[in-house]
Amino acid sequence: MKILRSHKIDCWSGNCPTVHVTDDGRVLVQGYRLSDNERFLLKLPENEDVISMDEGVLRELAKKLNA
Repeated sequence: MKILRSHKIDCWSGNCPTVHVTDDGRVLVQGYRLSDNERFLLKLPENEDVISMDEGVLRELAKKLNA
């Protein structure tokens, strides 16, 4: 896997969500892990994961991708 490009979303904390696009056509989203309780409530299979990020991050990313 090679990362073709990354879109780091501006933030104040320095630990920002990032979206990576790979050479095999995947989009990787970096963000905060859900708590064990949140994972349980979603009934996630062991081989899947979910991250959490603010809605504003996705809106900003959409603006960058459409520019």
